[in-house]
Amino acid sequence: MRKLQRAAAVLLVTAGTVAVTAQPAQAAMASCVVPWSGCETAAVPAEDGVIWVGITTPAFNLCDWRVKDIMNGAIIRTRTTMGDWGERITGVHSWYRLELTNCRTSSTGTIR
Repeated sequence: MRKLQRAAAVLLVTAGTVAVTAQPAQAAMASCVVPWSGCETAAVPAEDGVIWVGITTPAFNLCDWRVKDIMNGAIIRTRTTMGDWGERITGVHSWYRLELTNCRTSSTGTIR
């Protein structure tokens, strides 16, 4: 019985190691497209203390956006932009969501 338990434990450890090492290292990313006037992305973790935000709006249309820490509800950045906008936010170490409001249909937001 002990041999069987040890074999099962080794199998679980080995299977867990294979599953972890088999996945490629890749930054999490989430996007949303505005269907009417706003949208929000899924939450992504900050990688190495940095997140990137990208906003695209139809020509000459403003879009309000903010980045929210989903762990404590704090807003860490808020802006109004138009056209193509990208921003790097540093000093972050939690999970974050991008929220777009007052944006024209088909505006997009990406956070990674």
